[in-house]
Order: sequence, then C-alpha cells, then structure tokens
Amino acid sequence: MRCPKVFVKVLVALAILVAAAAVAQAEDKPLVDWSRLSLAAGVNYAWHAAPFDDSAPVPAWGREWEAGLYGAYNLTPRLSLTGSTVYGLDNKNVESRVGLRVRLGNGGGN
Repeated sequence: MRCPKVFVKVLVALAILVAAAAVAQAEDKPLVDWSRLSLAAGVNYAWHAAPFDDSAPVPAWGREWEAGLYGAYNLTPRLSLTGSTVYGLDNKNVESRVGLRVRLGNGGGN
C-alpha cells in the first residue's frame, strides 16, 4: 500500500513544526516531560453533511452521540500535538484523529 502524497506532505509539515517548537521552546521544562501531557474523556454529538460537490452521500447515521478519549502534548505554550479516538454509540464506528493545535489567545492574557 502506497502512502498518499498529501499524507507525506502533512507529516513533513508536522515534523518541521515540531522541530521549530523544540528550538523555540520558551519554557524551562525539557521537551520530553510528563507534565506537558493532558488526557481527557468526553462525549460529543456529531453530525455529518454531504460534501459541497455532492460526490459522496451522507452516511445513513448522519447524527449520533460519540464517547471518546482525547489527549494533547504541549510543545510550547502556544503549540500542541493532539489526538483523539471516539466510538459512535449508534453506528459502532471508531474514528481516530491526530493533529496540531495553535493557540491564538487565552482570553486577555498573552
């Protein structure tokens, strides 16, 4: 199975951002430290819509409740790696995601 080119580009971009975060680290903590990790459990109500070009139908289970586990690893005060796994309570579907979150502000602070 070959990796899609978009997937490779996303991995390269993430690697560059992680490297930049390591260089620009503004905290006194080392980059690898358990205190940078946060874990959570939660419940979502999700709904799915057809794409704008109608190339794929809306799933039969268009709306449902999901229970999941969520995690974040703070690289810098403004940059975090994130991930989640959720279980659809109606359709019994499991979905996992990874990503990068950039904090734009914190409600009046820095």
